[in-house]
Amino acid sequence: MSFSKRVLFDRLPEDDHIRAGIAQSAGAAIDAFPVRALPRPRKPKRNLCGSPRDSLWAGALDAALYELGIKSINVNGALRFKTIDDRDRVHEAAVRQWNARWDKVENRRYRPAQSPQTALPGSNKASPKSSAPFILDPISPDPISTDDLLKLFPVTNSGDPRLDRFNAEMKWRDALIERDENAFLVPFVTWIRPAIDYNAYLKTPLWKGIKGKVLAKAGRKCACCSRRATEVHHRDYRPRVLTGEDLSPLVPVCRPCHNLIETERNKGWHIGEAKLAQLVEAENRRLAAVGSDDR
Repeated sequence: MSFSKRVLFDRLPEDDHIRAGIAQSAGAAIDAFPVRALPRPRKPKRNLCGSPRDSLWAGALDAALYELGIKSINVNGALRFKTIDDRDRVHEAAVRQWNARWDKVENRRYRPAQSPQTALPGSNKASPKSSAPFILDPISPDPISTDDLLKLFPVTNSGDPRLDRFNAEMKWRDALIERDENAFLVPFVTWIRPAIDYNAYLKTPLWKGIKGKVLAKAGRKCACCSRRATEVHHRDYRPRVLTGEDLSPLVPVCRPCHNLIETERNKGWHIGEAKLAQLVEAENRRLAAVGSDDR
């Protein structure tokens, strides 16, 4: 566990409920699903250009799980099952699916192309699908420090009023977090104190479970456009959000929209929020228009 995660919210490791929740979630998942999935089959005719990833195998595995209705869990990128029998049944069904899908791909190589005269106009365009609009819930604002409040947190006179005010604000902030860890939108100051190890957090079973819930609830549709959502955007980093107690500030997005929102947020938090609201509003208008056309 990284040092930055241990000092999150200025607490000792044993008091860090996020760290404890992550460890408990991972341990419970491995205990409940102790059997690791078998690797995908390898055949000489399957030319993957040296890549360890096979998208057809991933789809075949999902289809086998759905077909058999066997429970599984993904821990750190590895699929796990409760029993060896479950694992073997899923693997056997997935191999059948995998071979069938690869046969279709290989046969497609020799299929004659459709002539332009017989091709249907616009047949290569995907028709937009109508779905429920995504609603952005309001985010609780941060408390505002005032001179009267800061007087309750005296600091040593440094000769620089700005530095003295900053130190008083830090004491005031620490006092509020001590009473309510969800008081601030971002309960750590990244350029003064170590923030959480965000990349490590995104690899935990805790976050993968939260992400799966958000994407499933949205039907895996991007809130900002018609593309498929593959990522989740954080509007809020309060502990209740990081632990999955509050999912409302999490937005399902595709990678291009996520990159656009993050680029704008680098200019300022409110600029990023405004861009997100603009994209979601435009997509909701499009969905409303598609719905009215369907009727």
